[in-house]
Amino acid sequence: MFSSIFSHSALISHAAEGDWSHIAPLRILSFDIECAGRKGIFPEPDIDPVIQIANMVTRQGQSTFSSSLLLLNLILRVLYRGIETIHS
Repeated sequence: MFSSIFSHSALISHAAEGDWSHIAPLRILSFDIECAGRKGIFPEPDIDPVIQIANMVTRQGQSTFSSSLLLLNLILRVLYRGIETIHS
């Protein structure tokens, strides 16, 4: 990840020709939220707490680019990269 600060006047607009006519690969962000819900009832935000959020980024035509798993107040022995436990 990187960040930079610059003026809009420093940007160069190129005609859509040659190397500048290609489109960057599409990146897709997928995520899944798991709740400590009640059996047979769709989770409600004011009753059922979120316990896990997982996401992954893929580039069009390629395998997974990045993935992470956020756990709330849980410590699980899971073989997964990017696990972060958040204590509230």
